[in-house]
This record gives sequence, C-alpha cells and structure tokens, in this order.
Amino acid sequence: MKKEWLKTFVIVSVLLVATIGMVSAGIVVDVTSVKDTVAPGETATYIVNVTSITTESEEIVLLIDDPTPGWGFNFNPNNYIIGPGDSVYSDLDITVPSDAAVGEYYHTVNATAYDPILGEWLGVIQFTIYTNVPTTVIPEFTTIAIPVAAIFGLFLLIRRRKQR
Repeated sequence: MKKEWLKTFVIVSVLLVATIGMVSAGIVVDVTSVKDTVAPGETATYIVNVTSITTESEEIVLLIDDPTPGWGFNFNPNNYIIGPGDSVYSDLDITVPSDAAVGEYYHTVNATAYDPILGEWLGVIQFTIYTNVPTTVIPEFTTIAIPVAAIFGLFLLIRRRKQR
C-alpha cells in the first residue's frame, strides 16, 4: 500500500512540475486589413488586435520575422503591457518600395509575450499577412474623361471650321 501511495505521489509530482514548466503566451492575435492592395511606393495598412486570455499581465512585443529587404515595417505601438482580459490595438504600416515587382508578398508577424513577474518569455504567436501589388493601377475616371473630352471637342471644332 505504501509503495502504491509513493508511486502515485511521484507521478502526480512529475505531472505538476511538467505542467508548471509548460507556460505559454496567454494571448490571441487578430489582424484586420485596412488597405492591403497598394501600388509600388504606397503604404499598406493593417490593424493588429492582441487580446489577453490569461489572469496575468504580459508584455507584448510585435516584430516582423525575416523582413523583406527594401520594405518598410512600422508598428504603432510595437511594445506594451497588456492586462488580464484586455485588448490592445496596434497599427501596422508596410511601405512598398517604388521598384517592387507585381505580385503578392507574404510577411510573418511575431507577437511575443513576456511575463515580467516570472522574468521569462512565454511564447510566440505567429501569423501571416499579405500585401498585394497589382499589375496595373486604374486611374480615376476624371483623369481619363477630361483629356478624351478635350480631344473630341478639338476634333469637332476643327471639323466644323473645315465645313464652312
């Protein structure tokens, strides 16, 4: 009976220690695209919402994992303390270089959680966003319509003078 009690105590102790050692980030990350289709030289905009699902405060650090050379990445803010059950919004602006080729570009964002009380990193939540650089940018109607109307007007004016 004593051996079984000792076995049970050892197993429970090992499971408890293993569970305490498996600390993870207590956050959920959601990204909303405000403007993800942009021409070269423009800025794509996203809203990153980090929500705490834990009972402890955590420090959050937002970073781009392996950023594309020549592209600009800016989080506002990129580092903050989030309280239990709170949500914090951060703007992410991605500036596309003026010589960017047409296509879809994928970026990996890391949301890393740090526990200031324990003094340890709790984990990283990764998510992927994309920026679309379209093949052509369609100009506004007025930039096409006014020159076309002017050409037709000149054509009609010249034709009318020839008829007189």
